[in-house]
Amino acid sequence: MHTYRIKASIQKLICHKSGAGGKQRANPFVWCIFFKVDGEGIIITDNFKLAGQAGVHFSVGSHQNLGNVRAETGTAINIPPAVGEWNSQLIPLKIPYFETDFPGILGITCIAMTQGFVSDKAIEAGHQKLNDFVVHSIEKSVAGFDPRHIDVYNLEASVKAYFRQSVAEISVGLDRVIAQAVVSNQSLLQNLRTLVKRDALIGFKVWDFNHTDITRNHGNLSFSERWTHPDVGDWEVQGSLKATPESLQEG
Repeated sequence: MHTYRIKASIQKLICHKSGAGGKQRANPFVWCIFFKVDGEGIIITDNFKLAGQAGVHFSVGSHQNLGNVRAETGTAINIPPAVGEWNSQLIPLKIPYFETDFPGILGITCIAMTQGFVSDKAIEAGHQKLNDFVVHSIEKSVAGFDPRHIDVYNLEASVKAYFRQSVAEISVGLDRVIAQAVVSNQSLLQNLRTLVKRDALIGFKVWDFNHTDITRNHGNLSFSERWTHPDVGDWEVQGSLKATPESLQEG
């Protein structure tokens, strides 16, 4: 199984239709979180549990991290690399005793929002709290991995399902964590003003890929998600994953 040099990119945010029936303009921003559970930071122990630290990479900025954009129906925004790109490796895990490899997992997360009256300081505090929450949750998932609950006859799909369930549990607490951080970093007057027009969630999505997915697609994958809400509008995010075996790069 190859070690891959990967380039994971969330590249474009498209406003198919803005809120309020297409009459509103919006200042969108995105938070991206990339993570991996692979042989760089994680080992499979002799009792088939996981030990070590997952790799995590966070995007830069909050308000206006896509530029000073006033998006309306038909606007397509290119997401800057500092916000939507991660260059790394995906290294197979080693299974003890069997002298064989096991696929590493790469996760790509996008949270898209529109700016309201929340202050720049408060929303960035929410961003940092979110990052801390995700790191803690991933560490908890790795530490809590129990091979007794894994289907040995369908090992790869079973492990992938475990981490997908962990991600689903993480997403349940996201809005609460962000809201608490925002409120604690604003004055009472700012919090009252925020109630009039909050920063609004466009949508949230996590994609996951492993060595098998990459090999099956010859190192080139595209992904997208579309969110539609009567208040926020109709938006789509697009991205890609490109992976090259390191042996080919060295040659």
